[in-house]
Amino acid sequence: MPGTSSINGLVSGLRTDEIVSKMMELAKLPQMKLQADKTDAQLRLSTWQNLNVRLMAVKSKLDSLAVPGAFENCQANSSDMNVLQATAGVGASPGSYYLKVISRAQGHQIAAGSSGEAFTSSAAAIGTGEIRFNFANDSTKDFTVSVDSANNTLMGLRDSINKANADVRASIINTGSASNPAYQLLLTSVDTGDVSQFIVDADPSITVNFSNIVQKGTDAEIQFGGGGEGSQPITVRKSTNTITDLISGVTLNIINHSPDKTIKLDVVRGTGVIKNSIEEFVAQYNDLTDAISEQFNFDPTTKITQPLMGSWDLQHVQMTLASLTGGVVSGVDKQFSALAGVGITLDMSGHLQIDDAVLNKVLANNLSDVSRLFASNMSSDSTHISMLSSTGATQPSSANGWEVNITQAARQAQVTAASAFTQNLGADEVLTIYTSPTNTTSISLNQGWSLDRVVSEINKYTAQTGATAIATRADGSVSSIAEENIYLSVRSVRYGGDADVSVYSSLAIDSGNTAGFGDAVVSSLEPGGGTALRALDVAGTINGELCTGKGQILTAAPGDPMSKIQGLSLLVTSSAEFSSKIYFTKGLATSLRDALLDMTSSTGAISNAQNTLTAEMSDIDNNIAAFAERLQAQEDKLYTQFSAMEAQLAKLQRQGDYLTQQITAMNNTSNK
Repeated sequence: MPGTSSINGLVSGLRTDEIVSKMMELAKLPQMKLQADKTDAQLRLSTWQNLNVRLMAVKSKLDSLAVPGAFENCQANSSDMNVLQATAGVGASPGSYYLKVISRAQGHQIAAGSSGEAFTSSAAAIGTGEIRFNFANDSTKDFTVSVDSANNTLMGLRDSINKANADVRASIINTGSASNPAYQLLLTSVDTGDVSQFIVDADPSITVNFSNIVQKGTDAEIQFGGGGEGSQPITVRKSTNTITDLISGVTLNIINHSPDKTIKLDVVRGTGVIKNSIEEFVAQYNDLTDAISEQFNFDPTTKITQPLMGSWDLQHVQMTLASLTGGVVSGVDKQFSALAGVGITLDMSGHLQIDDAVLNKVLANNLSDVSRLFASNMSSDSTHISMLSSTGATQPSSANGWEVNITQAARQAQVTAASAFTQNLGADEVLTIYTSPTNTTSISLNQGWSLDRVVSEINKYTAQTGATAIATRADGSVSSIAEENIYLSVRSVRYGGDADVSVYSSLAIDSGNTAGFGDAVVSSLEPGGGTALRALDVAGTINGELCTGKGQILTAAPGDPMSKIQGLSLLVTSSAEFSSKIYFTKGLATSLRDALLDMTSSTGAISNAQNTLTAEMSDIDNNIAAFAERLQAQEDKLYTQFSAMEAQLAKLQRQGDYLTQQITAMNNTSNK
């Protein structure tokens, strides 16, 4: 390159820099071609990345259509939202209900004033001693507040009650006037319903009167049925105004009572949400179709081609999408086995078009068929088998289905007491239950409790213990004759071979009238004098293929690419061996979603195309760098050669000048 070494034709008169520059421009043409190739590769990569985003957008819309649960969502509509509101969730079934709200649940309130003259100050002294709060319907909520010199004022008592973090809250109210105050302590139960009722028993030294009940805690009362001649409405009482266990999958919220008004509650399928999901999928699919089609457009006038013109990978994506959206789902009603059956058709441009009238009609009348068209579905001849999941590798079954053969039913761990529970507890007792080394819970049982009361108490702690209690026979089985179930059994919530449950008591068995476990640890593995059942995993085959069992879940064994049941997981709830048939269909949304997942995965066609372009650009960068080094060397060489030429010309010029001088001298000598 030109610089301090540039001689720029000092002798020759040549413009060396311009000559070298022109020569280097020609030499750089291959490098410029490499730069153009890189720009083209970058444009193709950017286009693939844009298409990948659009493919993932379609996939996200399909997620809400690919599972059966999407078509089972319900909504609840109340005829009077000012009285009763409702929401439908998982497990709700369509139906109509006629209800009357007789009363709302309310909490218990006591206004505690002075047992003598009115409290004229919230800091008035109230004496010292103990104040006991007793809940008539649930003794586990009982608590005691001690009053001493640190808290023996109305405010001090209020704060002590609230700090106890029990089921009563305290506040101070003024039932007098600003000039003539009369302060009282208002005690309000945290809960509502009959269970919220409490009484307050104070030592005589306490100068507060707790006898004034201003509101009694009562249950909400709802009546099923609108009444009428010959009808027998059902009355239900609940302790709260938010009721989740009355209608399966439906949450009721009592806003007001209206005993003379019949409320109609309709639980219907949420077809509006489903239609919206279908419309969003169609819109996103059409956007993707436009983006792909654009890549195959050619303008003969400008002769401009798109970055992915002629890409086989993109053609494969286009053909796969068209094949799946225009295909037929096997194993479903022929009338609804293709998109056209629900009013969705392909036009000449490859766009999906929705016929609203047809779609609305099938959503209203054939929702289950729409579900089978879009989502993966499994039906079974047995109520003990349901599908948990499937994958893209799971293939549809034939019309004859697949045989499921359960050779071993899943079982919970269980241990049964050694002695019968024939009389109420003779003394207070503590049972300690643990289902793992880190999960131990001690439960207090009171003297005089029956077997049913003990079972109920233990089951209050199921969330902590991971275990439940039941009344059984001596061998741990449950008899249909209630009088035969006179043994206390404790079983794990979990099923499967790694589940266990252990129990021990604070009392020995021979203490008399105990729960029957004794003060030595017994478990489902070592039951002592009682009986036990070890936990078992389900075992069996699907379509003749041996599967893996974990608890109640039976899953197709991995590793066989030819297996039709790959990725299929079933929930098996039977307690005995049995055989049944299942029928698996793979909906259009599921198939399309799985295809898109495959395309956009780290090993899919889209990623491979992007990886190829990234590697291509890396190679081009390396070639450009290497070529730049060669160009620099070539330029340096040219300047060196021109410099040598100028030096040689200078030498020749000097020699010529010398010869000219000599000849001139010789001529001058000869002329004398």
